[in-house]
Amino acid sequence: MGTLCLSQALILRCETLTETESIALFIPTGVEFLFASSLIFKTWLIFLTFEGWVYFALALLEMLSHIIPAVRDNLVVFKAVDVALAALSSFPLLLYTIFLCFFTSTEFLDGVPQRLQKFGKFTLIILIPVVVVFNVVASFIGITHRIIGTTVAVGFSDPYDKTLWTIFTDFDLGFITTYQILNFSFAFFRLAKAFLEQQRIETSDTDEALLLRGTGWITLGIKLGAVETAIGFVSPQFGVVLARRILRSLGRASLIIGLFEGLDISENFEQVREEILAGKRKRSFRGSRLRPLISDPRLSTFRQLSPGATQAAFDGYRNNNPPTRTRLFSSPQPMLPRERVTVHFDAASGQAPTLEMRFSALDLPSPTEMVESIKT
Repeated sequence: MGTLCLSQALILRCETLTETESIALFIPTGVEFLFASSLIFKTWLIFLTFEGWVYFALALLEMLSHIIPAVRDNLVVFKAVDVALAALSSFPLLLYTIFLCFFTSTEFLDGVPQRLQKFGKFTLIILIPVVVVFNVVASFIGITHRIIGTTVAVGFSDPYDKTLWTIFTDFDLGFITTYQILNFSFAFFRLAKAFLEQQRIETSDTDEALLLRGTGWITLGIKLGAVETAIGFVSPQFGVVLARRILRSLGRASLIIGLFEGLDISENFEQVREEILAGKRKRSFRGSRLRPLISDPRLSTFRQLSPGATQAAFDGYRNNNPPTRTRLFSSPQPMLPRERVTVHFDAASGQAPTLEMRFSALDLPSPTEMVESIKT
């Protein structure tokens, strides 16, 4: 038996479903809800988040109307639920088309020629009310609720009503499919440009790199949405309806993954060089950094002389008998006989200081012993 969805574009209000079939149809929608909820942290994608939430609520309400006997077998209650579903079914469609229009206009249309930009923006904006109006009309026109025996039935009272409903539904499906194909075309154009740019970089010797990131995922998500809507023209069967729900869930998941990854971006080493130069400028030497070392004795790197050494140096220069290095930097004591290093300085002669080193005082091994130690 065929499974007719009265809100065909949104895959809602599907009739002649068993409880198991209703639950099976709801599972892909639950997966879509989880993906849509992950976008709550990206405020500018709120349209896609709300679309997933609203669609989840409508699908849940539809499932409950099929598995709860108090709703399923009561004409008044079931009709109220069905009318609510029909009235609200256009809301997720409106949110989705607004998101596609906004995202394509800001991200995909920049790379196309100016004339195509104007045509694309105008078409994307004007098709939104057309799609929504046709969906509202197709959700109500020719549909009746009545009891046949003990079962609540929703359908058409005569073939004319069904024909009228089919016309508006087909137009609605056609406009939605066209809308998504248009967005897919602009997304694919950017993806193709990214691939060509990547090939150019690979064949040329340039310090560049192109990261595709999530552009492919976004393009795939929009394409799956268009394919899912186009399948709505096929004769209604439960397998077809389930396939459409699965494709819808996969399309939204791909779209959301791409949004998290971001669009393609071109990287070059000029930016890296600028960052390195900026870092070097920040770490450049400044004379002002020496001021604390000079002004604060605690930070000085020079060792201060003791009062005895200062007095000895002063007396030596005054008497034209400069002290040795050992006497200058220590207490004024007589030089030891085994002192190894001596500095001779005559201030009166004007000559440079002389360094005298005595290696005889060192206890060095003989050259033969040194060679033997190296060999062993």
